Amino acid sequence: MNIKNNLDLENLIKNKVLICPKCHNNSFDIHSFLIACSQCKTEYSINKEGIVRFIDNNCQQPFFFSTVNLNTFSEQHNTPFFIFSEKIINDNIDILFNAAKESNLKIKIYYSVKTNFNRFILNIVKNNINHASVSSGLELSAALTSGFEGKDLSFDGPVYEEKDILSAINAGVELFNIDSYEQAVLLNRLAQENNRFLKISPRLNFFSGNIFYKINYLFTDRFGFSNEEIKRLLKDISSFKNLKLSGFAFHLGSQLNNVSAYLSAIKKIICLIKKHNLKDIKHINIGGGFPAKGIRKNSFMSILFRFFGMNLKRKEINDNFISELNREISSLFKKNNIDLEIIYQPGRYIVGDAGILVSRIFSVKEKWIFVDASVNYLPENFLGLNRRIINISKLHGKKSFKYSIAGRTLCSDIFNINVKMPRPDRGDFIVLESAGAYSLSRANNFTTVIPDIYLIKENSSDIELTKKEENVSDIYEGKF
Repeated sequence: MNIKNNLDLENLIKNKVLICPKCHNNSFDIHSFLIACSQCKTEYSINKEGIVRFIDNNCQQPFFFSTVNLNTFSEQHNTPFFIFSEKIINDNIDILFNAAKESNLKIKIYYSVKTNFNRFILNIVKNNINHASVSSGLELSAALTSGFEGKDLSFDGPVYEEKDILSAINAGVELFNIDSYEQAVLLNRLAQENNRFLKISPRLNFFSGNIFYKINYLFTDRFGFSNEEIKRLLKDISSFKNLKLSGFAFHLGSQLNNVSAYLSAIKKIICLIKKHNLKDIKHINIGGGFPAKGIRKNSFMSILFRFFGMNLKRKEINDNFISELNREISSLFKKNNIDLEIIYQPGRYIVGDAGILVSRIFSVKEKWIFVDASVNYLPENFLGLNRRIINISKLHGKKSFKYSIAGRTLCSDIFNINVKMPRPDRGDFIVLESAGAYSLSRANNFTTVIPDIYLIKENSSDIELTKKEENVSDIYEGKF
């Protein structure tokens, strides 16, 4: 609505013509360049020509997650809360299997249980995927409880606790992705003591000479075998009587959409196989790391740009990334006369964008927005991953402001900095996207309880409360 001068504005307010689209009140207070709803205190700006910039009706269009009008749902339920979509999980799995079918490769998909091992998530995944990878006794128990069979599980990780390995062996787990020579020694001993024969797949740590990778390598070289270590294992492999070397594995990181990086690692494994004449190798495990929507991996430059309030344009994620990767691997295998099985271990790709965290704005303090959620629910640091954040109460408002979003606790409770968005108001609903992975599986109770978790069922309009907000008395029971 355009208003030519302040007199017109005063008359409209006096005659109760203007209506607040948020609470439908028609009484306003006039400030210098703002009018404020006298009931809900929502403010609307007046530009230099004296035109009231009322919230456009388009700004009030609802935000849908799957089939749910999230604005209406949020008004009717306590925030914060997680909400998941069964359909999105199934769609993501379909993309993986369809891409596999289109290729000439033998592909096996293992769901990475550590990503999210809530019972309802595992039940959905199990309906589509028969294999899963675990890295602890907890994940092993969760997978078995959800119907996965031991023979269809793989066990991996840098630390093998003897009790967990014994549980895995007794459950029928045969494939172990090992990180060190010492793990091979432990597995061989436990296999002998239990009269079992196990398959091993050493994880290789590939180092490229890139300067930024070199900095990252200071931390990631704790994973997998170096070149010298794998030479030692291959030299002594015949002495491990109860182990069989069945493949090699690698994991290049999260949110990786660089096909050439995967191909480079696979080429190194092919060279290793040929050099040592390893005829019994059956598979190459390329890990996970496939990019999920709604989240991006930060680079040093992107963090630096955001710190100074600038945006670094980044290439959009290619929806056909997995199909392209399969085609390139197939071509590489054909060129080298290789016929090996490819194992994927996706987690974030399957459940990441299938879950979101909905929160409400507590207050707006200059350039800071405080919400009623906490990074306790999304422990991944914003310096590593850039999560998309949307004010769904101002969905189509002009993104003319930059705000940093903080949670309700102390310490480094920050979701992101310098995010462009429409001017927010107290009570607006905020959506943090791609919250389905490494959230609930890593959440903690620092000053808070884990909120309600909802699931949108695929074949009905039902929204199921899968887990009610934690009870404070339950948390403290037995702690003192």
